[in-house]
Amino acid sequence: MASSKANSSTKATSSKSSNSTDATSPSKVFTAPEHRATKEDIQKWQGWCKLQSEPSIFNVMLRKLEVKGVRVADVHDLDSLTEQPDPIFGLLFLFPYRKLDDDDEDEEEASETSSKLWFANQTTENACATIGLINMLCNIPGIDRGDFINTMKDYTETFPPPLRGFIL
Repeated sequence: MASSKANSSTKATSSKSSNSTDATSPSKVFTAPEHRATKEDIQKWQGWCKLQSEPSIFNVMLRKLEVKGVRVADVHDLDSLTEQPDPIFGLLFLFPYRKLDDDDEDEEEASETSSKLWFANQTTENACATIGLINMLCNIPGIDRGDFINTMKDYTETFPPPLRGFIL
């Protein structure tokens, strides 16, 4: 599911009726080191880090964010969607990030979205799947998004998409 593969996608599905092994089971979860980042580490931090667009990483993120009833699975072609459990909440197609040029549409036009759609622009590199997943989560009715996602969504409800992306 690497972002350089245009034919690869990830999808979020219900986690209720899966026959496969749960990728977030304790035996398969990465455990963070015991030490915390120092002030120097934080000052040197350049923002989002590169993550492999791997479903198990995103499933751990979902669990840590306390999102319930959603899991991420790799889909290499659209014909294989029939093999996935229902409901399928959405698909993420990963493409390389590109900053808008001065010749591109103006910021005001780019920031317009439907009042029924929550959308955050990707404003940094190395975040395409994460931002896409958050956009998807914020638009799925009836799921338990967890406190963090719900608070962030409520706080940014009146913000334009570029500002939402900056907040993320």
